[in-house]
Amino acid sequence: MTDEGEIYSYGNGEYGALGHGGIIELTIPKKIIRISKIDTIACGEYHTLALSNGDLFAWGRGFEG
Repeated sequence: MTDEGEIYSYGNGEYGALGHGGIIELTIPKKIIRISKIDTIACGEYHTLALSNGDLFAWGRGFEG
């Protein structure tokens, strides 16, 4: 996350965990553009949560409840 609230991701994108859709692998950080300014972010092994102006966004593995 940048000081301006933009988020970038890279690495193994299993279960959509990178926020770019599908299973991809990135070696260079790529900006996640679907969300406005991010206030807080938390990353897990296969998922990410982001808070933006009181709205919660989540992506990645979440089919286990």
